Amino acid sequence: MKLARKDQVLKCIVEEYIKTASPVGSENLLKNYNLNCSSATIRNAMAQLEKEGYLEKTHISSGRVPSAKGYQHYLEHLDSSRYLDSIDMDFQRELVNFLSDPTLGVEEVINKVCQILSNMTNMVTIYMKDNYEEKLVKVEVIPLSEDKILGLFVTDKGNIKSKTFLLNKRHFFDKDKAAQFVSLLSENISGLSLREIISYIDANRLEIEKVFGYVGIISLTTLKESILQYLLYSDSRWKIYGKYNLFSHSEYVNDPEAIVNVLETLSNPDMLQHNFASSDDLGDVKISFTNEKAGDLAIVTKTILDNQQISLIGPKRMNYKKVLSSLDYVCYLIENYSRGNSKEGAVATTQRRVKLKERRTKDE
Repeated sequence: MKLARKDQVLKCIVEEYIKTASPVGSENLLKNYNLNCSSATIRNAMAQLEKEGYLEKTHISSGRVPSAKGYQHYLEHLDSSRYLDSIDMDFQRELVNFLSDPTLGVEEVINKVCQILSNMTNMVTIYMKDNYEEKLVKVEVIPLSEDKILGLFVTDKGNIKSKTFLLNKRHFFDKDKAAQFVSLLSENISGLSLREIISYIDANRLEIEKVFGYVGIISLTTLKESILQYLLYSDSRWKIYGKYNLFSHSEYVNDPEAIVNVLETLSNPDMLQHNFASSDDLGDVKISFTNEKAGDLAIVTKTILDNQQISLIGPKRMNYKKVLSSLDYVCYLIENYSRGNSKEGAVATTQRRVKLKERRTKDE
């Protein structure tokens, strides 16, 4: 389908800027793209695109660069396709060799695949999972001394977490009553998700206080704080791969302030969403853009395996075709590996794709 002149100019500017990381002027476009129009026509289109918010000037005499709105329009309307050919064949072979190991667990696969994805794209990869849906297997409230107790819980994922709680010395903590309460509590909440347990504690707090008094409240508080500490602050919720890959991109070379902004933005993946200036859903992928103070980054995210997420983070001028196709590819492998189409299916499919790519390369 033939593009309107403005869209054609925007598409060329985005793709030229992705390649060069330099502001794009009308002369660049005339020289490198077959636009079949005059320089004045291109300048008029660029001025209109800037007026509408699709382009920005870095300073008065420069050419233009795409804005977040410009990238969003490009991805939604001008180049939303994803191609296997944009994935490096060496990385595909590395994935095939790795997935051929029959002894791997899903966590090992995710860890290695995320490392490979980061290397494949030269971007930062973040893997995040939703611990709220883990189910409780065991809960204990253990007196450590006259003024300390330990809250401990075990989940169905094998995670064991605890928190020490200081007692109010004005109140007597009855160990036998605490054991009785924990036994009763375990019957009611064992097998519930951590999300459901938080709701149960909040809904039954007053009733438990009436029956068990200080022992019940302290035990409940200790359990809830242990769970919240795990859910909100545990580094098991997310992992970062290739953090320093970003600093090979021209946006951050010799720019200490930009590097500091990026490191601060990546220091807590849970806070990334608060730095989004804008975002769009492209089918099963979400693409968001931070503002300049948060590192001027683009974040491409895909959900896998029931509320787990893999994100690729890089400069706004990232090669979206390569990033989107690479993310699609590794998420497909992880899904297949974990669901038993399984290890053999994922490896076989990858092998077929590698062979197809090799044949195409040979024919060319």
